Amino acid sequence: MQRPAFIPSQRVDAAVLMSHNISLDAQALVQLNGQSLTYLALLGPINRRKWVIQVAGLQNEYLHPPLCGPAGLNIGGELPESMALSILAEAHAALYQ
Repeated sequence: MQRPAFIPSQRVDAAVLMSHNISLDAQALVQLNGQSLTYLALLGPINRRKWVIQVAGLQNEYLHPPLCGPAGLNIGGELPESMALSILAEAHAALYQ
């Protein structure tokens, strides 16, 4: 399967996966693995992350960039706004060290 040219052509640096479908997320992970991303994250719990990687037929240690999951920094709070802020903070940290 040919990789889409969108990421390099648009200079995309970060991506977050969560389609509520393990198979779709696994397919997306296969496409995103090895792309020129600085930050790649997956929403959901750790066991979902393991499941997506397994369905994708990939191994965690060979993912590039490394897959962050669950996405986001632990900043406290459980509201969607807090979760969004934590993901943006983690992406910002990855992009700007």
